[in-house]
Amino acid sequence: MLLLSAASLMAAGVSAQQLRGPESETDTRECYVTWPASNALDKYVKNWTPGQEITKTYEGNRVAKDGWEDEEFFISRVKLRPLITNTATQIFPEYTGNNDKKLLFWVPCGVSNGYFQTGTLPNGVFDSEVFSSWSYVTHYGNWTSPYGWVPGGFADAAHKHGVLVSGVASVPNASLTGNWQECIGAMGNLTDDEVAKLGDFLRYHGVDGLGYNSEWNSSASYVTNLSAMHGKLVKHMKQYQDNFENPWYAGTGDSGSSPFYECLSSNLYGVFGTSEEPRTIMFLNYNWNTVANINTDKTGIATTGRSPQDLYLGQNMQGGQSSDRGAGYQNEWLTHSEVPYSIGLWGAHSNNMLFPTRVTNGGSDILKQQGYQKVLEQWFTNGKRNPAAKMDITTSKALSPNDNFQGMSRHMSARSAYGWELSDEPFITYFSLGNGNCYRMNGDVAYDNEWYNIGMQDYTPTWRWWWADELLGTGESVPENSMNAEYCWDDAWNGGSSLKISGSTTAGQTQYLHLFKTNFNAFETTKRDTRDLYLGLNMQGGTRPASEWQQHDVGGQAQDYSIGLWGAHSNNMLFPARVNAGGSDLLKQKGYQEVLEQWFTNGKRNPLHRMEVGVTKGAGPTFHGMSRLMNARSAYGWDLSDEPFITYFSLGNGNCYRQEGKVMYDNEWYNIGMQDYTPTWRWWWADKFLGKEEADVPANSMSAEFCWDDAWDGGSSLKISGSTADGETQYLHLFKTQFSVKNNDIITIRYKILKGNGDINFVYSKVGSETEEVTPTRTSIHKIGKDFFYDEWNVVEFKVAPRGATALSSGDWAVLGLKFANAQDLEVLIGEMSIKRGTSNTPQMPEIRSGKILSDVVSGFDAKLFWTMPNSAAAGDPVYNIDVNTSYFELWAQVQGEEPQFMGTTTSWAGLMFKIKNPNHSNRVRLGVQAVSLDHKSKSGISWTSDYLTAPAHEVSEEVAIDKSCIKPGEEFRVTATSTLYIQR
Repeated sequence: MLLLSAASLMAAGVSAQQLRGPESETDTRECYVTWPASNALDKYVKNWTPGQEITKTYEGNRVAKDGWEDEEFFISRVKLRPLITNTATQIFPEYTGNNDKKLLFWVPCGVSNGYFQTGTLPNGVFDSEVFSSWSYVTHYGNWTSPYGWVPGGFADAAHKHGVLVSGVASVPNASLTGNWQECIGAMGNLTDDEVAKLGDFLRYHGVDGLGYNSEWNSSASYVTNLSAMHGKLVKHMKQYQDNFENPWYAGTGDSGSSPFYECLSSNLYGVFGTSEEPRTIMFLNYNWNTVANINTDKTGIATTGRSPQDLYLGQNMQGGQSSDRGAGYQNEWLTHSEVPYSIGLWGAHSNNMLFPTRVTNGGSDILKQQGYQKVLEQWFTNGKRNPAAKMDITTSKALSPNDNFQGMSRHMSARSAYGWELSDEPFITYFSLGNGNCYRMNGDVAYDNEWYNIGMQDYTPTWRWWWADELLGTGESVPENSMNAEYCWDDAWNGGSSLKISGSTTAGQTQYLHLFKTNFNAFETTKRDTRDLYLGLNMQGGTRPASEWQQHDVGGQAQDYSIGLWGAHSNNMLFPARVNAGGSDLLKQKGYQEVLEQWFTNGKRNPLHRMEVGVTKGAGPTFHGMSRLMNARSAYGWDLSDEPFITYFSLGNGNCYRQEGKVMYDNEWYNIGMQDYTPTWRWWWADKFLGKEEADVPANSMSAEFCWDDAWDGGSSLKISGSTADGETQYLHLFKTQFSVKNNDIITIRYKILKGNGDINFVYSKVGSETEEVTPTRTSIHKIGKDFFYDEWNVVEFKVAPRGATALSSGDWAVLGLKFANAQDLEVLIGEMSIKRGTSNTPQMPEIRSGKILSDVVSGFDAKLFWTMPNSAAAGDPVYNIDVNTSYFELWAQVQGEEPQFMGTTTSWAGLMFKIKNPNHSNRVRLGVQAVSLDHKSKSGISWTSDYLTAPAHEVSEEVAIDKSCIKPGEEFRVTATSTLYIQR
């Protein structure tokens, strides 16, 4: 008799129930998902037959015996949304045209370590990266993605917010040889017809540019030919989309050598292109902050005729720049406030540098996730997490959370793509970020496991978090005791998270939380201008001049140019910083969001704080943030007839997956494609609506953050907490929109009060009168005196109708937010905010292509499934989910003899399932998928594999597991052995 210990079997369930592959050349395990080869794009394109699945890969990682089967994981099914423009809903109205910097976030998303990487593929790990500060990023160059490819779910999350995506050709810093020499040479020698085919290939897969870590040495002909190809490619793609960008690191120039250019010299003109033939956006090396270099940039822009926003001043988020480069390198942020160039953030190779800092709040998964969201808000909004708190631009470079950081919101406007036709698609968000500890549907747990799928991220608030005591209030309008908004994974209506709002308002006070910038009727076509020039910043960090940031400020030499952020090769430099919040998965996730908010908003996580440019180097309480140098962009402006606006504030990961607040999948998960629409501003708190002055920032601002403790749908929600002073109102500005809202449209707010009490109102304004809060009597979400139970989901619905002062009125809505008054120690989760028009068509049932059981371990099966949707598109034309009346897909599994199990969601036409429960040790499983309508009200019915699939041999491991990956002094942890004791005779 052989006794297999509980300890030996336990870890197999812990470690195998997630995305995996061989960890070395001698490891014989098959990849769950095989990535495309990064140095073979030319081969993929030349051998591609439009309308036919690609079954060959050139990657060294092992593929299935029958060939490559994973192309579907790298096809985006969400069309790139156009950004909307409305200066009246900007914190800094002066950020227009060339004054509104762009930001290239040239960092990994998801972790890439060792022989096999997970990146942003769907996963069974809740503590995965759900980046959500989209409104301050114009191009996300994902360093964990191959040249010419990105995971479809990641592209889905970015596209729904109007953000471009690309992979990177990570060519070694050496002579151009081997496969890379062959690939670069072949790409440069493409014929005109082959360039057009390349463009069609990228468009079909949802890729918006070709990125190059160009630091190789070669003959000039390689660069000359490649650059000419880029010009033709951009011209071809402009037929289909307004923006298509090829990020180029200024290591290698026209001559083929790599001296690492620090300015736009004549040696880069061929690579860069001209106004008549733009070729790349240029990410400068990190030593750009000298008077001579800035003057050379000015000459280069004038000579090429390109927009200064196409030149990015590089920031290395890793740190470590030598101290002998001059005192001027302490003033990069100040320089950014003075020059018209863009911001480029890099760092680093294996992970985003903000993500590791998520552990600052603690070591649990929930605290890490909350920590990551806070880091995001402090980086991109500002240290106060309210863009209305206009923090001074720092004099040194921030690379970690900082309450005084001015944030990216200090340098640019918050962008929004919320402006579509609601008759085509309603606006729906459950504030699910795309991950969760479980998956909830209608508040009930449908999948009781952690999950991650960023493609399922809902529409996110435009501002994180714009609180004010008057509608559109800034500066002095920031509530003195601002309430708090945050994502929360404790509960959700649909998905893994919700929006949690907490805090108190003083007697007579009203606080507004501005959520979404919208314009669902009007769009503005963006033409190439100075903002196409990106000034690169290396996010790896080091001794850098704060003047770089100051040059980007209004009146600075770089004010008309965009910002390019790079760092680093294998991970986004912000992502590792998530550990500052603590070592648990939850704390790391919270830490990452905080790092994002500090970097992109500012150190105070409120773009209303006018933080001084250049005071600190990067993400942290005193950092000015990207919001100090640019506006928060928004793509929330589509036609609501085509697709509703729905966000559950789910970031695309969770400790479980919830639907309608109930745990449907009780395992951690990650799928960034399931990330909801995220707030435009993180977090614009003000004590008056659309308050834009420093004085509008509440003295004791409430707080907003993502929360994984609960969700209505997905893995997280928005948590708002705090109190308002007597007579004070605090506004949280969430979404910048241009939605054309019509009579009979339904606005839904789903919330859960955890503690305290207060008056909560939905607030909005219209295009043309953005600062005028529309105040019908029927916008109350919750009011003191109303009967309610703590810790229960509540829902309010407002119908747009022509009823005078009592009802919400139709028109072009510019800002969506929340208003708080009389709040006393309030903690509230927001699990859904949506605008729906009518009822969307029920999608047809998916058609199963194939399925496979990947492993059998003590805690269940892992599997993958492929399908297609009935459609009439011509061969080679992209088919988006909206074309087939689909918002996303539910994944299901059924062990023979057992009940069907909900396994998560995805926006891709391929799904991964982890930890399919197998209580009776069967080896037969069938897999299923069903499509969910655009308004999330109906489903197609489940399509199953034609038969039950046979699982491979059961695996046994001798490993043990610890419950935390990072342990702070004095923090408890456990080493456990929980698996069943097996007796084998």
